Amino acid sequence: MSVFDCLDRYGSYKKNYKYIFFNYDYKIEKVVVGQISEVYLEKQIDIFYNRIVNISNSYKNFSNLDSKLGQIKINGKYLSVLKFPCLIPKKILENDINKLTNRSYLTKIIMYSFYKFTYYISELSIKGVQDQFQDYIEWNNYSELTDNIIRLSNTSLENFFEVIMREVNFKKNYDSFNDHSWIKNIIDLGSKKNLYDAFYDKLKKLIEDIANNPEKVNNLLGNKREEKQDAYSYFGLSKNCSYEDFKKAYREMSKKYHPDFGRNPDEKEMMKINKLKMIIEEDLKG
Repeated sequence: MSVFDCLDRYGSYKKNYKYIFFNYDYKIEKVVVGQISEVYLEKQIDIFYNRIVNISNSYKNFSNLDSKLGQIKINGKYLSVLKFPCLIPKKILENDINKLTNRSYLTKIIMYSFYKFTYYISELSIKGVQDQFQDYIEWNNYSELTDNIIRLSNTSLENFFEVIMREVNFKKNYDSFNDHSWIKNIIDLGSKKNLYDAFYDKLKKLIEDIANNPEKVNNLLGNKREEKQDAYSYFGLSKNCSYEDFKKAYREMSKKYHPDFGRNPDEKEMMKINKLKMIIEEDLKG
């Protein structure tokens, strides 16, 4: 199920949709009393941090976006952002929280919850948009989308951090046994649906605005959709063909123009074939 389940392919809405469903792909963590040690927290922080990096890295055209990211205001201070839309580097976040807590263990608890929340809103933003339009998206060329996602993510993280801070007693030395329930509650804040509601509703509205406007859809998809349609049409293939179908069609087309086969060699046509080949390979292999 797509994150935005009720949207049709290429951004057109079903006439009778009622709600775009939230993607429940996270689980409330099950841990036993005493399990949440500082080592355990560091491991979980790394897991969610790397998940965010992997989501961003899975889309090759995010590198230019990353270089243009600014800062997020957390607890009154502006912290640098490393990855689209809102990933704060671990060391920067840790140093900032440490100044508040002066306790390494408490800092790790807050960081774990913070990166869980960051991961889920990043996934909803990136995969939600990508899954919705089911096509190559020109993220770099569509600032209305990216700027709004960045702004929305930043605001959501600021608010989330305030929620955590209201739960923390900075004078207390927390213990993994005696304070297990409280620690678990802080960690689980990072994956509770009610804290996503404001983010989700605004993102949904942003997607609806784009999906219902053909001009905006074209801006988002750029020229890639047309290029892909031309490529599949050239080889006589459907969009749902297999990679094996494509290889067979490519071999047959190459035989017509490649000089090695001695049949009407045409250098320009072979260049065109190879260019279209790259477009389809990128689409089929992802």
